[in-house]
Amino acid sequence: MSMNLNVKIIHFLKKAVDSLQSQDYQWGHSGACNCGHLAQAITGYSKGDILRFSQEREGDWKRQAELYCETSGEKIDNVIKLMLEQGLKLEDIEHIENLSHRKILEMLPGGFRHLEKNQKQNVILYFAAWISLLENQVEAGIKWNSNESTPNDEVVIYDSIPEEVY
Repeated sequence: MSMNLNVKIIHFLKKAVDSLQSQDYQWGHSGACNCGHLAQAITGYSKGDILRFSQEREGDWKRQAELYCETSGEKIDNVIKLMLEQGLKLEDIEHIENLSHRKILEMLPGGFRHLEKNQKQNVILYFAAWISLLENQVEAGIKWNSNESTPNDEVVIYDSIPEEVY
């Protein structure tokens, strides 16, 4: 992923925050929930369009991402495809819906904490923290990677017990 994709994601997250601040938020509405607002920002579809598309098959955004097929011809898959083309990954969709990405949560004022996923203000906080994270990464020349591991989380497998363990 190029740095340009980080900049694109930042742009769409800012649009989603503006939308959240000025429009209604409904957790149970696929077009007006966490992912719905970001999908609107990326695709230009209305919340009603996104809701209609999502109702073509069962499931919330997590389930829609699990069932995603680029060639299905289903309109919700086209929405997801457009989101992926802007730099998101399928696992990002679940994190957005559940406000659960550890790296983003660590950027919150006061550090890591659990956010209630059905609270408009928490979605705004989460998106703002993600914007800060991405802006820091752009400045440092680091690309967004939704994989939650960090170099400190690396697993090392030894053929034998290292001497320093004794």
